[in-house]
Amino acid sequence: MTLPILTLLAAVYLLCTLVGASVYIPVASTSLGRINGILCDGDVSDVASFRGIPYAKPPVGRLRWAAPVKYSTNYPLEGLDAISPGSKCRQGTEGDEDCLFLNVWAPAKAIGAPKPKLPVRVFIHGGGYQTGAGSEDMYDGCKLVQDGKVVFVTMNYRLGILGFMAAPELRDSSADFGVGNWGLLDQRLALQWVRDNIAAFGGDPKKVVLSGESAGAYSTLLHLVTPGSRGLFSAAASFSGSADAMAVDFLRDAYTKGTNIRAALNCSIDKIADRGYANIPDCLRNTPVDIIMAVQAALGLRTVDYCVPTIDGVEIIKHPVTLMEQGRVAKVPILLGVNANEGALEVLAQTGSATNIELRRFYEVVTNLIPVPVTYYERVYEQYDADAFFDGNWIIAAFHAVTDGGYHCPSRRAAKNLAKHGISVRYHILEASQPNSGCPVYVSTGVYLGQEITDLVGALHGYDIPFTFMAPYRSPYNLCRFTDDEKQLASFLSGIINGMAANRNGAPLPPRTKSLTSPALKDIPNWPVWNTTSSLVMDINTAGPELYAAEDIGLDAKCQLWDDILADAIAAGSTAYT
Repeated sequence: MTLPILTLLAAVYLLCTLVGASVYIPVASTSLGRINGILCDGDVSDVASFRGIPYAKPPVGRLRWAAPVKYSTNYPLEGLDAISPGSKCRQGTEGDEDCLFLNVWAPAKAIGAPKPKLPVRVFIHGGGYQTGAGSEDMYDGCKLVQDGKVVFVTMNYRLGILGFMAAPELRDSSADFGVGNWGLLDQRLALQWVRDNIAAFGGDPKKVVLSGESAGAYSTLLHLVTPGSRGLFSAAASFSGSADAMAVDFLRDAYTKGTNIRAALNCSIDKIADRGYANIPDCLRNTPVDIIMAVQAALGLRTVDYCVPTIDGVEIIKHPVTLMEQGRVAKVPILLGVNANEGALEVLAQTGSATNIELRRFYEVVTNLIPVPVTYYERVYEQYDADAFFDGNWIIAAFHAVTDGGYHCPSRRAAKNLAKHGISVRYHILEASQPNSGCPVYVSTGVYLGQEITDLVGALHGYDIPFTFMAPYRSPYNLCRFTDDEKQLASFLSGIINGMAANRNGAPLPPRTKSLTSPALKDIPNWPVWNTTSSLVMDINTAGPELYAAEDIGLDAKCQLWDDILADAIAAGSTAYT
C-alpha cells in the first residue's frame, strides 16, 4: 500500500509544481529592487495590482510630528511582495502609526515596458483629514485601469492630530521649520515616489493627474499653492474641494488647538518636568498613541475643531486664496467639481431623524462645519430664510448654507482666481441621476435611505465616488441595480479624469474610457474653460451635460456672502469666533 500512496503524492506534487509554474506574477523593477504584485480577479485579470508599497520610513519615535523620510531599504532578493494593503493610518481604535504605504494598479502588459507612456492617475482619499485610507475597497483600481488604460495610484497619509497638529515646539528644522502639515508632506513624498518609480509600472511621470475627493480635494488644491509640490503633477482634479472652508487653519488658530491638545496630553510646560521629560516634543512623542486618539475624540467633536493643514508661513506661505489671487500657484489645468447638494450628508449627520429644527439649531449645525462670525448671522438669515425659501424647513436651509459656504463657493473662488492668471479651469456641478436608483447614495454611505429621502438629498457629499471609481461595473457594488444611465455616467466621470492626464493641454475631453457609449456624454463637442469674461459651469446629469453662466444659476449672487466672510477672516488672521 505504501508505493501507490507515494506515487499519488508525487503526482500531486508534480501537478502543483506545474500549476505554480503557470501562474503569472507581475514584477516591477525599481531602484530598491523588485516589487511582486498580483493579477486582479475575474474579468479584470489583465490588470496587475501592487498594494502595500512603503514610500516612507515609519513616522514613529523622533519622526512623529516630523517631515516624512523617504523609504530607502533595499527589497529582499526575491522581491517585495506587494499583494496586500499596508496598515491604514491610525484613526480611533483602527490602524497603525506605521502606515505610509501606497498602492499601484497598471495594465499587466505595460509593466516593465521599454518606453513607458501611459497616463497616470493619482488619488488622495477624503475623510475630513481624520479618517480613510487609500486601500479602501471602493478605491480599488482594477476596473478603472482596464477601462481607461491608465496607471492608478492611491496613498495613505497621516491623519488627525498625528497628521496635522501644530505647536511652536514642533517646528521641524529638517523641513525649513514648517509645522502642522505632516500629512501634506506625506502626500508630497508619495508624489515624489510616483515621479521616481512609476515608469517601472508603464506610467509616464510627465502625465500625472492629481485628483482627490473631500479632504483629498482640499489637499489637491493645497498642492497647487505649495512650492514644494510643483512639477509633481501635470493636471489636477478636485471633487468637493475647498482651499478655505474646512481645508486650512490660520496659524494662530492651529496653535490654539495645539495648546489644548498639549494640555490634555499632560505635556504642557508646567507638567513635563514632573513627568521626567526635558521638553514638550519628547513628552508628546512618548505619549502612547491610544491616549492621543482618546484626546482627539474628546476635543474633535465638531468639524471646526479638527486638526487640519496649517498656514505655517513655510509650506503654505499665505492663505491659499491669497496665493491664488496673486497667481503663486502651479500652472496646470484643473477641474473643479462639486455635487449639487453637498451639505445634505453633513447636516443629516447632525440632525438625525429630525424632520425640522429651530433657527438656533440651524446656526449651530452650520457653524459646527463652517466658521461664521455672529456679525454675519443676519445676512445668513436673509439668504437662507427657511420661511421665505424652503417651506419653513431649517434643515433644508442648512443643506443650502453648507453646500454654498463649504463647497460651491470655495470652488468658485478657486475658479475665478486661477482663471485670471490664464490657467485652464473647468467647473462642473454633478446632479443626481434621474430616475434615481438610490444606488449611488447607498454605495457611498452604506445606508439605503428609501426613494423619498434619496430624491430629497439628491447628489450629496460623496455622491461622485461610486461614479469616479466605476462602482456600477464592479462586484459587489453592481449587485445594486444601477440604471444604464448611471453606468454611463460612471464611465464619463472616470474618463474625464483619465483624459486630463492623457489629452493635450490637460483637457478632460474626450474622456479616456472604453465603456462610454452614450452619445449625450460621449459626443460633447467642447467644454469651454472658465475665464474672466465667461464664467461657465457644466451641469452634469444623466440626460446630458449643459453649460450655464455662473451668474444665471445664482452662483455669483449667493457666494458674495461667503466671499465677505472669508475676506474678513483673512484680514483678521483667525476664525476663532466659532
